[in-house]
Amino acid sequence: MDTSTSTHSLAELPPEILYMIFDFLDMNTLKSVSETCHHLNDSFSHYYCGRFMLNIRLDKVSSRESPYNAEYAVKRILQSKRCYRKVHLPVHDSWFDPNHHMYSIMYRVLLGDWSNQLVVLILEMDETTELCGATITTALHHMDHLKELRFLHTHEWNYPIQIFLSNLVVENHTLELLELEVVVPAMIHCRKLRQLIVSPHLDAETQFGKQYAQHGEAEPFWKLKHLEEFTLKRAFGERPNLTEHRPGYRCKLYEHLTKLTKLHFHASGVSEKFLQSICKSCVLLEDLFIFSLQTVDSNVLARCLSNLTHLRRLGIWRITTPHPISFASINAPKLEQLTLGRVDVVWESVEQLRSLKSLSIIPYFHNALRIPESFAKHVKQIESQNKRVLYATAFHHYEFDEAFQELRI
Repeated sequence: MDTSTSTHSLAELPPEILYMIFDFLDMNTLKSVSETCHHLNDSFSHYYCGRFMLNIRLDKVSSRESPYNAEYAVKRILQSKRCYRKVHLPVHDSWFDPNHHMYSIMYRVLLGDWSNQLVVLILEMDETTELCGATITTALHHMDHLKELRFLHTHEWNYPIQIFLSNLVVENHTLELLELEVVVPAMIHCRKLRQLIVSPHLDAETQFGKQYAQHGEAEPFWKLKHLEEFTLKRAFGERPNLTEHRPGYRCKLYEHLTKLTKLHFHASGVSEKFLQSICKSCVLLEDLFIFSLQTVDSNVLARCLSNLTHLRRLGIWRITTPHPISFASINAPKLEQLTLGRVDVVWESVEQLRSLKSLSIIPYFHNALRIPESFAKHVKQIESQNKRVLYATAFHHYEFDEAFQELRI
């Protein structure tokens, strides 16, 4: 069979069969197949433009020898007939881009025919993006299928940066996930926003909480009351924030986030007073992770977590306390997964958590010395009931975070 006959036979296959064949091909072969005829090109575009992310990279100092030559990238993107649904786009000012290559790409992606097809948009930004706020604001307002938006810092910086864009407004009626790693928008108006991820160095909690302290129930700048998931992430090269023992504005924020079901503190410390405020307001929480908890009361978990009757997953990397923490008297009837790091625990009290189905322990010297025989028997009982027990040996909290994310019930 010659090449033309093979191509013709392949093109006659149903789309479902073609997609299965595509999945077994490497990228170079896929590109070759997509260029053989219009039908295969259309099939490739329809299938993969919705699955793959177009990662656009531009050198600030472009050269013909560069694999990310800006002029070449602009030419290919402007000539392309494909509409990608997932795009990773670098954004910087024209001072580094005298030929306006980046603006040409921004127009095609954000304001051209691609904008109405975008589902995921990642904007990689640095300290030179002050002039782009208006363009991004206008584009977001007209994107009718956008589900995920991330403002990330460029990999050229090995430390957290913060950009101030007074004209950046995130207003979109379909957006469900928003990640803020370098900038806090002047306004956030997204009625379907469910998940918000923020880097702690932006101090967004304080800014959001100050809004409620000054305006009561009103939300003139950031509409966040309908959030279901809130995460303080740990950025690359960033040290965890010190525990704030008078978190006034932060408490104001969580007093209004009453619909939260997931709350993760991967970087900032949590004081006893702050935890009490959270558990008093966010009573619908099902998933709680705390990187660092500071308390003098060994029964703080019993006092606070008993308000969280829907809690299913609890993870704590470290607790600073003069006495071992007790889980006795905790009213958490749905708690199924417990993950503990560098935490001194009264192990007998863990036996009272009868609903546990998954237990993850990261042992260290002081903890291991206190594990009694009765607790070992309790662990065996959990295992005998086909429930999950994990004895982790990782000591770094990055690995602990990953273990906590993977242990889904």
